[in-house]
Amino acid sequence: MADAFFNASALPNPASGINVEEKIGYERDGTMIVPQEWDIEINKILNLNAPVLILNRKNAWEAFIKVYPKLRETFSDQEIIDKLSSQHPATPFLGILLYFLRVKKLYNEESKTSGKV
Repeated sequence: MADAFFNASALPNPASGINVEEKIGYERDGTMIVPQEWDIEINKILNLNAPVLILNRKNAWEAFIKVYPKLRETFSDQEIIDKLSSQHPATPFLGILLYFLRVKKLYNEESKTSGKV
């Protein structure tokens, strides 16, 4: 019997080749943004936007941006992304760090090609 509350078909199948990281975003306050079809599973069942998780994501981001300028003296954004992505165990709240680094990188790339600064 199918559970009326849980819709497993709405969640991505890892074998399908969907890049989940491209579907998840974050607000600066730490709130996770997901496609509408994942909303119930992410927010109601898994409760990934619980206030404590939002606060912890925000704190992780704020701590990271304090050390980011020092990291950039030695590493490119891509090198930082690669180093963070390859750590085992993973850095807590890694998703928000990678998201903002990738957004910054894309913004910088678009600025270079469009001539905007």
